[in-house]
Amino acid sequence: MIMKKETFINLGGKDENYHEDTDLCYRLTKSRGKTLYFPQISIIHGGGASTKQIQWFQLKNKVIARFKYFYKHYPLYYYLFAIIIEHCGNLVRSIIYSILGVVTFNIEKFELAKYYMKALTLSRKSK
Repeated sequence: MIMKKETFINLGGKDENYHEDTDLCYRLTKSRGKTLYFPQISIIHGGGASTKQIQWFQLKNKVIARFKYFYKHYPLYYYLFAIIIEHCGNLVRSIIYSILGVVTFNIEKFELAKYYMKALTLSRKSK
């Protein structure tokens, strides 16, 4: 993401409790700013490379970020609906990865199933 410093400051910068580009883009759009997307251009980002090694850490942070986003920007019923959808998706993924683990005798699939089951305990207040 690239933007002028003045724009970043006018938007209030990044939320100290919530560091997501999605939030910043949402606030930019809400303030009638423009966002542009160029699918032809790709940028290699070295940040987060270590989290690929730690799947639980990565999954946990994505789930919590989605909860915080909906809680911050939408009415309560949207937030509750987002929690239900997130949990249903994680439950289904857990079941699928468990079945795949049994069928393929793959311990990594069981690990993924465990992570998705553990994700059902998360909320926007999780750390």
